[in-house]
Amino acid sequence: MFGSVSRKDRIFRKLADARKHASPAERDQAADGRDFEFDDGDGVPVYFDRGNRIVSDDGLHVAYRAVTFRGELLWIVFTSGKPRGYHSDADDPYDAFEECRQALIRRRLVEADWDEVRALAWKLRFGLARLEIRASDARSTPVSRAEMRGVIKRYGRPGGETISGFVLAWLMRFQPRLGFVLREAAVRQNVLEHGPAPSPDAVKVGA
Repeated sequence: MFGSVSRKDRIFRKLADARKHASPAERDQAADGRDFEFDDGDGVPVYFDRGNRIVSDDGLHVAYRAVTFRGELLWIVFTSGKPRGYHSDADDPYDAFEECRQALIRRRLVEADWDEVRALAWKLRFGLARLEIRASDARSTPVSRAEMRGVIKRYGRPGGETISGFVLAWLMRFQPRLGFVLREAAVRQNVLEHGPAPSPDAVKVGA
């Protein structure tokens, strides 16, 4: 999993140092990793710190400071009733809470047209349609940017800014959430019957 013990130590050190209100001695103690937990949900392997947590005002979300294997700090937000966490690049945990809420709303709206997304993916897999996927499409989806960056970097064309619709459609067989990226690209290129999902600001939570 790690190339060397020193790399793991550096990751643990970075996560320990993210405890901004802890003393230097407390950070040194935390760097042993006893409070850190591994999570690889949605293809984003991270360690998160159970000793560095923030609970949302409504009590429905808990954000833990986390770090990727590339050393990127983020917040992983767990929502009551949801088995997986949402990864946010936000610096502030309360911004991460809002980002997570908006993403959940947008996901429900997009999932209403999921049959159309699956049909397009089938056409792409068998050469009956063509689609260009841009990194900007991935950044616009209601899934974590860290997850999308990893997919584009690993499977995209040289330069890391595009990936073929054919490749993404086949990846959907193993990572269905990539359908959100597929839909974003399809809407941009006027391929789908339905237009963009309404803005989350115009939709009441729980409606």
